[in-house]
Amino acid sequence: MTEQTLLGLTLTATVSASGVGSAPSGVVTFTNGVGGPVVGTESLSGEAPSGGTVQAVANFNASPLAAGQYNFVASYPGDANYGASTSATVPMTLTADFTLGSQGLTSQTVTPGQTATYLNGIVIAPEFGYSSTVNFSCLVPAAGATCSVTPASYATANGVGFGSVTVTTTGLGASIPQPKADPSGPPQFHLFTARAISMALSLWLFAVLLTRTRRRRFVVPLALLLLMAAIAPIGCGGGSGNSGGGSSPRAQGTPAGTYTVTVTATAGSTTHTTTLTLIVQ
Repeated sequence: MTEQTLLGLTLTATVSASGVGSAPSGVVTFTNGVGGPVVGTESLSGEAPSGGTVQAVANFNASPLAAGQYNFVASYPGDANYGASTSATVPMTLTADFTLGSQGLTSQTVTPGQTATYLNGIVIAPEFGYSSTVNFSCLVPAAGATCSVTPASYATANGVGFGSVTVTTTGLGASIPQPKADPSGPPQFHLFTARAISMALSLWLFAVLLTRTRRRRFVVPLALLLLMAAIAPIGCGGGSGNSGGGSSPRAQGTPAGTYTVTVTATAGSTTHTTTLTLIVQ
């Protein structure tokens, strides 16, 4: 039997027999193929009889093995009460990698303005010869909240490692900066340019009408109306730069709710994630 856990791969050999006596004892040998090279040994640990069956279990941590193709076999030599036995072959391909998971107190409850600390809340474990340095990052989708991971990176060549995550929220009444308007969009620059052109055309028309028309007493009021029409939008629109979704801050703090904090570990093209929970009341 094999089991993939947060801390790697475990091979489990179970020796059982009918009866109510003592459990099997001794050492189980794990090999790569029947009669092949030994990859590890583990002592049997007896369990209480159940349903007329006695058994003992040996758990072997296979994570330190090198990457490659294996055909695992467990062999038990027997003891004074039980005979020898050999398991069926279990083929597996082991690939160098690392695991990332969360542990301990994975959910924290705070009020706006408080800080949540997940001490040693994440665990990273290299498998099958993996030895690259892994970089950590985290994200919390709550307004006015930031998070960080300590340490920011970890050398998996050192074996199993742990990291802490800190999430800082913003108190009620504090200002949360809002995104600034995109200056390349439709804001006031383009509007101002169009109105300036309109004003220039009106002045030109005013000059043409004055020089080419004899009935100037009718032209002057008309030209003045055109000039006022060009100037008025500029005055009306000049104060609109700070309206709508500008950069003015809002005083609200981090909103109440339940948020998923995502921690990401990256090394080259390999990425793994794990999550924690933040509750803001």
